[in-house]
Amino acid sequence: MSGAAMWTITIGSVVVTPSRQVPLGGFVARVGNSTGILDDLEANLIVLTGADAHTIAWVAIDALAVMPELRTVVVDAVVALTNCTADQVVVTASHTHSAPSGWVGQILPALPAPVDDELLADLGAAIAGMPLRSTTVRLETFSAAIDGVGSNRARPDGPFDPTSVAVMARDDTGVPVALLYDFACHPTVLGPDSRVISADWVGAARRALRRGLGADDLPVVFAQGCAGDVSTRFYRQGRLPPEVDRLGSRVAEWLLAAAGRAEPLAGNGIRLRHDVIELPSRWAPDSTVTVPISSVDIGVRRWLTVPGEVVASFGIDITAALPRTRLVSCTDGYIGYLADANCHADGSYEASASPLTLSDTLEVFRRVEKLGRDQ
Repeated sequence: MSGAAMWTITIGSVVVTPSRQVPLGGFVARVGNSTGILDDLEANLIVLTGADAHTIAWVAIDALAVMPELRTVVVDAVVALTNCTADQVVVTASHTHSAPSGWVGQILPALPAPVDDELLADLGAAIAGMPLRSTTVRLETFSAAIDGVGSNRARPDGPFDPTSVAVMARDDTGVPVALLYDFACHPTVLGPDSRVISADWVGAARRALRRGLGADDLPVVFAQGCAGDVSTRFYRQGRLPPEVDRLGSRVAEWLLAAAGRAEPLAGNGIRLRHDVIELPSRWAPDSTVTVPISSVDIGVRRWLTVPGEVVASFGIDITAALPRTRLVSCTDGYIGYLADANCHADGSYEASASPLTLSDTLEVFRRVEKLGRDQ
């Protein structure tokens, strides 16, 4: 990697697990507060500055979603911590269903929950106190096909993208200092009967990646892919903690194997662009749904972000139309599901849990693709 471009990076990772028992979000059938902690929830941060002096701060939270209140708290903390501007911050949620509902409040009509201001204040304080370290790095990139973890949750042969794209940062001695990767799969190994706090398979994968890379404090930014209709349903062998570890470790195994084939990341710049779409809501007459979308370029890699749960077919279509481009969800907002024509025709859960008509959903992805094509 001697000829690879040099980047400036600031990184950090901090535990954000609540100190008290709390209601957990994501499952209608779950009743009662948390009863314990299986594994800690984390916030992981990568701030990258390219040779063009442009900067992005990408923070990943083990949360169900990124609702406006949570995003404000996280962005304010990151801005104070890093001196980035608010429009340089991208906030993404893993979508674990074993994190506090009080961080997000009501995300869907079937999931009523109040926002807990005290919990959010604690989250902001934890991020604001995150220990940071800065260095210069070279970036490398790789992709992996992750088998035996997720699939379309309606039918095993349904649309599903098994691939993951990653960017690894290494210091001048070759030691890994940070990892960013995407993959599409609901973190719902633990089911509605579980009342323990957990990052689910995402946390297990993070721990296994750290072990495999020999860095216990490695910041790992996970970007949830188009997992609206993707889960571990047809691969999990139960819904208990050992299965969380088994499936998360399997994700890490595929990534670690692919890391051995990594190549230097071409390009040396950062580009971050935003757009906002306003569309009518199916759920509330005379109201609109605000859909913030972004394009994130790190070198030649591009991620397009959407604030909701996107079904797999949209991600597959975007990558087919725009090589080197990935579509990630649950980022910088949450509007519900974004369902494709088949979901609407079938009357699936994903369609019923969308605030948008099919035609308006297609308009979102027309605008997303346009943002991805703009140079």
